[in-house]
Amino acid sequence: MSISLRPVVLMNQSAAGTSPAVALDYRFGAGQQRNIGVQKNTADTVVLEVSVDGTNFQNITTFGAGVTNTVYTLLGPWLSMRVTKVGAAGNALVQGVV
Repeated sequence: MSISLRPVVLMNQSAAGTSPAVALDYRFGAGQQRNIGVQKNTADTVVLEVSVDGTNFQNITTFGAGVTNTVYTLLGPWLSMRVTKVGAAGNALVQGVV
């Protein structure tokens, strides 16, 4: 079963923690491109994690101190994605078309 590209809020919280995994549309293989928007407090850290099997996640990028608003372009045939937030200085909103 394939998943259609759709807008998703991956995380919207102020507490530290890890979001549930979100299934990604991977029909187009390595050519699939997704833009992920991140808005966070400058003191917090947000980590984007991806998986090819839905179980074992790896860090694909980290947004640390000093970063507040940015867009990350995720490339690859990933099966799922999740977000981990470290710190509780403010709200983190991570969203994109996945």
